[in-house]
Amino acid sequence: MYEASETSHYFDSTYGKIHYTSIPVKNIKDQADQKPIIFFLHGASKKTQNVHFWNPLHESIVNHCIPIKVDTLGNGLSHFYGREIEETFDIKQDSLRELINHLTSQFSNKRFGIVGRSLGGALAVSIAAELDNKIDLLGLIAPGGLKTLTNQLIMWKKPISILWDVKDPVVPFQSFEFLKNLNLPALKLYTIGQTSEVTVNSVPRTDTHDATPTHVPELVAPQLFTHFLKDLCGQS
Repeated sequence: MYEASETSHYFDSTYGKIHYTSIPVKNIKDQADQKPIIFFLHGASKKTQNVHFWNPLHESIVNHCIPIKVDTLGNGLSHFYGREIEETFDIKQDSLRELINHLTSQFSNKRFGIVGRSLGGALAVSIAAELDNKIDLLGLIAPGGLKTLTNQLIMWKKPISILWDVKDPVVPFQSFEFLKNLNLPALKLYTIGQTSEVTVNSVPRTDTHDATPTHVPELVAPQLFTHFLKDLCGQS
């Protein structure tokens, strides 16, 4: 685990100023181990979704990767330059791609990945497909909007790891059937609850802190999240 603490940083994108937290770039470059650098993208809610969403999982995260946690434009401390700019998926995506392209260009010997949850999952797919020469690892948590991203999913030729509750009340797990039918190279699935799909690992709902179906499987089943992240970061 690295010793330097995470601090706030800002990046001027085309549409607004993006806030993210990470250890200083110098400390990242000084890391002797081969932990990948992972960009963490939160979901849509203005009230609960920002860089702090990942705080309960911090210890597990830093054990397996060097995280860069991002506030998407309109959330947390990230903000648009002017009120006349309409907040859209494309604008969020474009600004994040600028940030990730900027940060990845500063390193020549690191692996990079993106973990996105809910709306962040859709953003992660789109950005990873466009920057596939720089992004090596893709992890999705209860990902939304997948059926609108067919072309991007097909462009992504590397494995995808997915964490999901099979009874997710917000993003139906049935979307996994759509993914499977695309015949992607490799899907690794981690689930809360039993499913007929082949899973790498699953936990019974009775073993989680809350037996109620959830859209935040990483918080409800943190050990499953740890398994998901460890396997993702261990991919070569």
